Amino acid sequence: MVVFANSALLRVFRIEGVRYTEPMRFLALLLAGQAAILSAQLLTPAWIEIGPEGTAIARVVVTSATDCPTLRTDGSTLPMSLRQPVPKGLRPACEATIPRTIKSASVNGQALVLPRRDPSRIVVIGDTGCRIKGPRVQNCNDPVQWPFETISKRASAEKPQLVIHVGDYLYREQKCPADELCGGSPAGDIWEAWSADFFKPAAKLLASAPWIFSRGNHESCARSWRGWFYYLDPRPFTGACQDYSAPYVARLGSFEVAVLDTATAADNPDAKQTATYAAQIASLKVQHAWLVDHHPFWGLNVAFGSTKTTPLPTPLGAAWDQ
Repeated sequence: MVVFANSALLRVFRIEGVRYTEPMRFLALLLAGQAAILSAQLLTPAWIEIGPEGTAIARVVVTSATDCPTLRTDGSTLPMSLRQPVPKGLRPACEATIPRTIKSASVNGQALVLPRRDPSRIVVIGDTGCRIKGPRVQNCNDPVQWPFETISKRASAEKPQLVIHVGDYLYREQKCPADELCGGSPAGDIWEAWSADFFKPAAKLLASAPWIFSRGNHESCARSWRGWFYYLDPRPFTGACQDYSAPYVARLGSFEVAVLDTATAADNPDAKQTATYAAQIASLKVQHAWLVDHHPFWGLNVAFGSTKTTPLPTPLGAAWDQ
């Protein structure tokens, strides 16, 4: 029972045989409003990703375009805006740029882990999806055969200060051909597949530290580019695909990460690609930086049934030499 000292507020009304007072009605409405706020339709934890020059961006995926929450920073509020245009088949994402001067931030009660200068505990992962394509079908329902969620939770427990993903997020590209391995799995560049392959298994780690995302060949213009550019690329979304998006440098104090988009990099010599990547590498003005991309610059080729190795020439290696 709640007793109000001011009897002037105790106006009684009756609904369907239940006796209420005005203060109780007000309290019920207040609690209902709070519950609605706390249960806002967020489909992922909010995460922070680092963009060009170290810009910190908070993002979250929501059910509908009207569900964008508020970002709370140091006692102030900052509305998160809808990332537009929302591609067909994907759920909306909301975002807000986090001012560099703030000390704390949260979304719907979830405290965000803010970027820190010169991080020293860094998790690097890549190629994390569960393969469903042609004859190569992974058991997506077995955490031993596809351990991404287990790895994500273990990495989160290490309390990293930065997470770097080097690309290839979505592997569920075709309808599952074997129910015992992946029955009911979604497929294609749609929200359900992005959720199953990345956002759900990565949820714990996604909320544990700021991220830097790199694009892989699975996110090329012939594959899952819409989810990549809409959800994970740190720059404004144009609704169009780019084969070679511009490189950028994420700076966290004196720690620099140069991010290079190699989604379309060939495995064999290609003069046009070599020229393109050489120009992009030359545009990066860094002193001592990590270079993050999806493909190796140098490699060795081993013929089937042989132990002899030969150099594997690539456009990236040739571009570096220029």
